[in-house]
Amino acid sequence: MKIDLTNLPIIDAHCHRFCPQRENPCFPKIAGSGFEQPLENYKNTLLYGMLIDRLRVFLGLPEGATDDEVIAARNEFYHRDPKGYFGKMTEETKTEIYCAEIGSPLTGKPYQPDEIAFYNSVIPAEKRRNIVRVERLFDSLVEEALPFGEFIAEFHKRIDEQIKEENAIALKTVIAYYGGLEVEIVDDNSAKTAYENYLKDPTNKVVSKRIHDYMVAMGLDACKRNDIPMQIHTGMGECTMINMLTLSPAYLYPLFTDPRYLNKVKIVLLHSGYPYVELTGYLVNQFPHLYTDISSVVPFASIGAAEKFLNLVERAPVNKIQFGSDSGGFPELAWFGPIYFKEELAKALQKLVDEKVVSYNRAMEIAKMVLYDNAKNIYTRL
Repeated sequence: MKIDLTNLPIIDAHCHRFCPQRENPCFPKIAGSGFEQPLENYKNTLLYGMLIDRLRVFLGLPEGATDDEVIAARNEFYHRDPKGYFGKMTEETKTEIYCAEIGSPLTGKPYQPDEIAFYNSVIPAEKRRNIVRVERLFDSLVEEALPFGEFIAEFHKRIDEQIKEENAIALKTVIAYYGGLEVEIVDDNSAKTAYENYLKDPTNKVVSKRIHDYMVAMGLDACKRNDIPMQIHTGMGECTMINMLTLSPAYLYPLFTDPRYLNKVKIVLLHSGYPYVELTGYLVNQFPHLYTDISSVVPFASIGAAEKFLNLVERAPVNKIQFGSDSGGFPELAWFGPIYFKEELAKALQKLVDEKVVSYNRAMEIAKMVLYDNAKNIYTRL
């Protein structure tokens, strides 16, 4: 029997807000990041072609419609009726919940009230959940230049308040962008020294890394206190900002084994640690409190999605894997991601059925777990 996951509900357990003011006016750049490149480079990625082809059908355009005509029709529909545009997309994806990391973007001005209002107008309240980023609070609080003891006390107070106010389902750290995943376990005295030196010179990379490593631990303390998971960006990212030398989740080993958090805080290794997918599956297999998601692998690994999922489940228990799109900026990523993942997941599971690794019924059970049930079990506040 052929596996078809089209109509199964799905939870997007890791995404970002979007609004017209924040999207790149050059639509082909939806398919890439990093250093600025000639337009033709973006247009010649497989992902861009896949998105344009899907949009052509979605918008009801003839097969021969050019890329420019597709983009023009997209812009007209989206800007005229954003709620209708994304509502139609949600009907196709069957997405029931969007879990948005509200600290975006990585740097610069956070989303403003009018931008948040736009996003909230497009996605109904019952479909929205929030994830709070540790570094955003640090960046705002450090500007007050409080004495170290007061700073830490205020951090814990404010993050607890933010978790409550936002009804947050998880915290997230992007420590990979603050010096890399090679996280040091920093004691209080060393953190105090690093903090004080950071106030004097925030451009000092050594002290910046040390105090940000310490704040990851403070975030995990908050997770333990509030009984919510911590999402950690692992693997690929924006190469102009991330530490490309320490992308592997293996660098987080001291954190995984820290007795304060071992089996006491759920940690979600985002993006399957791509390209270190097999390693991520191994880590999730070895540590009871580690989980992972497929975000960013889908859709940015384009044709590799089914293969990467199979690489992941070589070792990872299927009840510890969840879907996420890592979408943001462009609404199309929150639409294409779940549609394409369902297709690729069906392809991967069909292979397992055909090779008699699992039965058809077990394959459908796995699909429901990865698409929906696992997120409910990992994030108890969903």
